[in-house]
Amino acid sequence: MKLLKNSLWSITGWVGSFIIGFISTPIFLKALGEEKYGLMILLYTIIAPLGLLDFGIGEATIKYVAEGLGQNDHQRVGKYLQSSMLVNLIIGLVGSVLILLFRKFIISLFNLSESDEHLAYAALSWISLTWFILQTQQTFTGSVVALQRYDLFNIYNFLYTLTRVGVGLIILLSGGDLLNLISSQTIVLGIASLGWFIMTKILYQQTSLMPRFDQESFMKTLNFGSFQFMNRLGAVFTQQSQRFILGNLLSVKSVGFYSLAEQLNSIIYLITYHIGQVLFPAVSEMQGAKEEQRASHITILTGWMISTIAISIFIPFFVFTKEILVFWLGYAISNEITDLSRIISIGAAIGCLFAIPSFYLLGTGRTKWLAILSFLHGAFVILFSLILIPKIGLIGAGWAFTLGTIVHLITLVVMWEKIFYAWISKKDYYSSIFGPYIIGFFLICIFISLKDLFQYHFRAWPQLIVAGVFLFILSAAFTVLIGMILPGGKDRKELLIALTKKLKFL
Repeated sequence: MKLLKNSLWSITGWVGSFIIGFISTPIFLKALGEEKYGLMILLYTIIAPLGLLDFGIGEATIKYVAEGLGQNDHQRVGKYLQSSMLVNLIIGLVGSVLILLFRKFIISLFNLSESDEHLAYAALSWISLTWFILQTQQTFTGSVVALQRYDLFNIYNFLYTLTRVGVGLIILLSGGDLLNLISSQTIVLGIASLGWFIMTKILYQQTSLMPRFDQESFMKTLNFGSFQFMNRLGAVFTQQSQRFILGNLLSVKSVGFYSLAEQLNSIIYLITYHIGQVLFPAVSEMQGAKEEQRASHITILTGWMISTIAISIFIPFFVFTKEILVFWLGYAISNEITDLSRIISIGAAIGCLFAIPSFYLLGTGRTKWLAILSFLHGAFVILFSLILIPKIGLIGAGWAFTLGTIVHLITLVVMWEKIFYAWISKKDYYSSIFGPYIIGFFLICIFISLKDLFQYHFRAWPQLIVAGVFLFILSAAFTVLIGMILPGGKDRKELLIALTKKLKFL
């Protein structure tokens, strides 16, 4: 019941924030222009590599604070929170200073006009402050997640997103420029961070949040976080290097186009991420109770359910990519990124396969697996980017992203050989993990053939939404029905019955 409620809160909060972003993106794009929009993406891209400086302390804090709460050990919880607070303050300060010191070098990496260089130089001062605030508030947001209060976390995060976007639009529509936009959003972030602090104080009334170093808690979290740091390093290396390559070999505008295609297709992965992330603290709790076999079964069944949802969403997105982009961004931009979006969507769908298993690895402390996978994935993506982008341009970046996800497929095979074989049969495992995607591939071929046959042209969002929902329901129904026939179908049927009863109760 708790996992289901947390998943519903997580996905509801994300959907709300996504709708805000989906609606506001074309407005931001029109108000800023293609060049300035691309510049904004590049400037905020700088923050991501600095996230590596915390050495995985954020995730480790969630894990060990959750364990301490489960043991009702408030003293232990306090030590982890205080140590985390101190580390995050130091990291935030170091990152801000680095941005300020290397502003000229950072700007030199991009192909900018002289006026944009001056704008970027001024904006980086605000970006440095943004980084400091983001880093210091990690302790507060992590403390809420450790309590598994996804209701509070997602409601507050939604309100912050709504305020940030609303203030930004007011600034631009009243004649403000990119610098005004970035500065206003930094101020909103600072106010939101104060709110997170107040919330944490209320939730942890028996715990002091005064920054303090505790060697035992720090070393334990650092041991867990070191490989998580390597995992994040690989992820940042992959994403940011690809954008730097685009900005260097093509143009700033190409970075904006790639970001738009990426933003659209991130929907598929983020849905699985936000539903599945509640497994992280839950699996850690089960591991502490010596119930790893139970955790494994829950992970595989949840993985099948999430994969079914993901592929059912992926199908209408793939079939109606052109129409979605036309209604969202207009004909001109849709012509630029339709093929790119479809290519990236294939990689995003494959990435969804690994979303739930990755939370299992994180929850059981197998961060070494994630670190190795992340670097292999990054190496493939960057290699293919360097080969394909110079030859076929922006499309090459999409193919590089998708080809890199082959590493996830290999890792899923290895996970059964090394971890799940003791508790789950090979037939049940492979039908749960890969079954929905094999079914989905055949459904895509059928639906695209039918679309080409009837040649129906959508005239407005309502028509497209109705068609997309119909395709989603049809895809989900076929995938579930066939999943009942495949090995492990009995357990899946019991899962769906149990979920239906709980949803009725809610």
